Amino acid sequence: MLDLFHKVSQGRHHVSKRKHFIAFRFCISLYETLNPMKTITCLLLFVFILMAGLTYGQMVGKKAFDKYYLRKGSTPPETLKTKNVFYFTSTLPFSIARIENSDEWQLNPAFSVGNGGIFVFGKSTCYEDHSRRIVPMFAFGIAADVGLRREPGGMKTTFNGNLMIGLHWVNLMLGYDFLNNTNYFGLALRVDLISFSPNSLYVFSEKEPKKLK
Repeated sequence: MLDLFHKVSQGRHHVSKRKHFIAFRFCISLYETLNPMKTITCLLLFVFILMAGLTYGQMVGKKAFDKYYLRKGSTPPETLKTKNVFYFTSTLPFSIARIENSDEWQLNPAFSVGNGGIFVFGKSTCYEDHSRRIVPMFAFGIAADVGLRREPGGMKTTFNGNLMIGLHWVNLMLGYDFLNNTNYFGLALRVDLISFSPNSLYVFSEKEPKKLK
């Protein structure tokens, strides 16, 4: 009986040690996750997942289009058609890495987030309430952003000016870091202001696609 109790006690001790080991590994993993650059990367991955939902377009209010047709002196379309649209809106670009020229070109982990203005060519589909589903196709604009970049001596703050050229939601960023005096380029995603405020755009045109003869 005592032997059985002893074996059970040893088993419980091993289980307890295993639980402590699992808890210890969890703490280490949590610490690694809370490392600044890794935390930033996790946040951006979360943003990228959210952006995946916008791949097939986003809903936009009717006010901006009503103003466009009012300026044009015509009535909004009644038929549910897909048209070419050209508009301007504010945007929030996100970037997690860049290739920069500091004596030589090299890839550096760097997180930045900013604000800018962007011109967008896309497709708009009109619905019965005159709202639109817009799918951006090509975009260009400028943005300023702030962020952090990793260097051998630690983290450095960045303040950047960027030219953006984009396809759908992915953008090529051509920029200059004013604090560290470096040129760079990289890829970034963006969240346009119309994702939060559906009428925050200025429409330049909405036309039916030209038919090939």
